[in-house]
Amino acid sequence: MAFATPDDVAARLGRDLTTEEEAFVEAALDDATAAIAEAAGKNDEWSEDLDPVPKVIKALAVSLVVRAGQNTEGVVSRTEALGQYSVTDRFPDPRGGESASGIFLSDDERRLVRRVVFGRGSGTAIPASVLDGLPDWEDFTPFLEPFPVDGNADLRNP
Repeated sequence: MAFATPDDVAARLGRDLTTEEEAFVEAALDDATAAIAEAAGKNDEWSEDLDPVPKVIKALAVSLVVRAGQNTEGVVSRTEALGQYSVTDRFPDPRGGESASGIFLSDDERRLVRRVVFGRGSGTAIPASVLDGLPDWEDFTPFLEPFPVDGNADLRNP
């Protein structure tokens, strides 16, 4: 389930959607929902469990779709020069986390999603440990039997 509806996008645009736009908007809303869920570190089913959808998340989904609709070429950035006229378009690099569909979140939008989902000032870092991957302590209990402490003990031959 998408975080917003085509009617929400139409309301933002201030007009009704054409038949072609409606098909695009439905697909783009699914892409926007997936991008927002990814930014929150959640899976795709998270959107179905989120009821009601926070207004900020809904507004962001609509904003992403409107932005993608205005950028049908999928250009990430465009540079123009006047002297010796030149135009340079930069297209998304999927290796850099940018979506080829034109649906991508800026760093500020990603922070906004995390703040809405996890609250202000929360962190999502998972510290690594040198002990990660070691067997559980219970696996060592057979080795923890007391050794004889008298002077005749031979630890090489238990």
